[in-house]
Amino acid sequence: MSGEPPLECRNRRWLPADSSTGWAFIAYDCQVDPQHFHGGLVTALNADVVGYSRLVADDPEATSRAMSEARAIVERGITASGGLLVNFVGDNFMAVFDTSTSGMSAAIQVTSELEQVNSERALAHRLRFRMGMDRGEVSVSDGHYEGEALNVAARIQALARPGGLSVSGAVFRDLDEPSLRFRPAGSHRLKNIPEPVDV
Repeated sequence: MSGEPPLECRNRRWLPADSSTGWAFIAYDCQVDPQHFHGGLVTALNADVVGYSRLVADDPEATSRAMSEARAIVERGITASGGLLVNFVGDNFMAVFDTSTSGMSAAIQVTSELEQVNSERALAHRLRFRMGMDRGEVSVSDGHYEGEALNVAARIQALARPGGLSVSGAVFRDLDEPSLRFRPAGSHRLKNIPEPVDV
């Protein structure tokens, strides 16, 4: 981060355990100021809807309504965790956070709210994200975000189970939260990423 501090965190608190994952997590009241965000060390969150093409083919109108609802959930979760929504195109979104803790809080909130909505939908119409997170340097030029962390997050989200989250070793080490349970998925060689990534 450069210039004025883009994010201020205060009021550390515990989020209640999510019923579907059993996760409890520490959250902070934070806010990224996009006017002062010029890049730096961030945690990137990338997500993609599972089976989006099938959902559209089966019922395009219902899927469009579901995506509008999902976008509202995503925007609410990212804002509440102090993140910045970089883009939301089709069924994919990318967000950046000053800390991995904030990124994880957003991922948990989005997943939990979406599962509540899904409980009222037929099984074939349920919408779930696969998510991936990495931490690294990101640059911003003319509104365009660039950096390996963005690419890694996009690659490892494909390794997550439906409704799940894959994190890189960099994010796992940065979290250092004993309340979170992760299963090591080994070291992976990812497309256009020169070095193997622990997931």
